[in-house]
Parts: sequence; structure tokens; C-alpha cells
Amino acid sequence: PMVEPVTKVVLEAPAGLVRGNVAVKNGKVQEVSFKNVPSFLYKEDVEIEIPEIGKVTLDISFGGSFFAIVSAKKLGIEVKPENAQKLNILGMKIRDIVNDTVEVQHPELPHINTVDLVEIYDDPTNPEATYKNVVIFGQGQVDRSPCGTGTSAKLATLYAKGLFKEEETFIYESILGTLFKGRVVGKTKVGEFDAIIPEITGSAYITGFNHFVFDDSDPVKYGFILK
Repeated sequence: PMVEPVTKVVLEAPAGLVRGNVAVKNGKVQEVSFKNVPSFLYKEDVEIEIPEIGKVTLDISFGGSFFAIVSAKKLGIEVKPENAQKLNILGMKIRDIVNDTVEVQHPELPHINTVDLVEIYDDPTNPEATYKNVVIFGQGQVDRSPCGTGTSAKLATLYAKGLFKEEETFIYESILGTLFKGRVVGKTKVGEFDAIIPEITGSAYITGFNHFVFDDSDPVKYGFILK
């Protein structure tokens, strides 16, 4: 049942149980906060060579996956919707270059050994935000949100560099202008790396309801994948 001012929820996710605090006012959810996995700066100031741009430095950090985090200014581009296609192409190119030239390995999770996402950050448009970003991932998808794991990775990077303090609130703006908030709520170790426990806060909105059914006579009722 919904309880004001905070309702606690537990969700089962691929990474394990996620415990969230749901802020409720007048019977309506305002925002949800959850603690993410331990996040850490993995490699600082990694230099890569990007064709037509030249040498660029970036950071590699973990926030649930490995991110290559790079300044939009270094790439000569702005994070804004009209640049989405260019950012997508550039992000995929950077991911390929990083994975071809840099070895990564999570110290406790052997299956995590590649950089899967590229996070390009810029000055914010919203005066409340600390930075703006866009995350490129998958087969060329552009994240329309500020990215929860990406916010965790950026928070860990800033904290490791002494650019962010525990008592501060970090606000990340997406390419569409939506906001996530991040805080450091704990510290730990992941292998030899100093790590933070990030808390991420954001809002989502119901846009519809769906209902799936199985028909026993359907030859592909269990689904399919075509690539």
C-alpha cells in the first residue's frame, strides 16, 4: 500500500534486489530514490586517437557498466537534440576505439570486461543542473534520460578527482532536459578501487498500460529474435 511521505519498495532486477524510497504527496508519486551498485573511477585521462578529431582524453568509470566519459567540448560538439545523430555516430566510434585499445576488467565480476556505453557531457541548459549529458549504447541507441548508471559513473569520477563532496547534490540533465539527482551515501572498496555508494533520484510517468497474452496455437508464442 502507498504510504506518505515515503513508501519503501523492493524490486528484483538482473543486478539483484533494488530497494527504493518513493516520495509520495497527496496520493501521487513525486520521485523515486534508490541506491545503485558500488561505483568507481577505473582509469583516468585515457588518451585515444579519433579520426578527423585527433587525440582526446577521457575517463573510464563503472556505475553498473563501464562508461567512457568524455567532454563534448573536446569533441567539438554540443549535447542538444539536433545533434543526436552526430553524437550517436561519434559515441559508437569512441566505444569501438576504446575497446580496441584499452583493457578493462571489473575486479569482482569476471563477465564485465568491456566498455559498453559512452557518456558525452556538456554545460547544462537548466540552471539547476551541474552538467548535461547524452549516453550512447547498444547498437546505436541514444539515451533520452540522464541515465542512472551513467549518473553513478560520473558521480564516482568527480568524487575520485576531488571535485564533488559527500554533502553535495549532483544534478544531471539529459539531452531532452529531464533531470536526475545523485548523492554519495556511502564509501566502500571494489577490489583495489575506492568506490562510492550512489543514490539516484528521478521521476517517471505512466504513459499507458499493456497486456500480453499467449495463444497455444501461436507457433512463435515464446518470442523470437531477428538480427
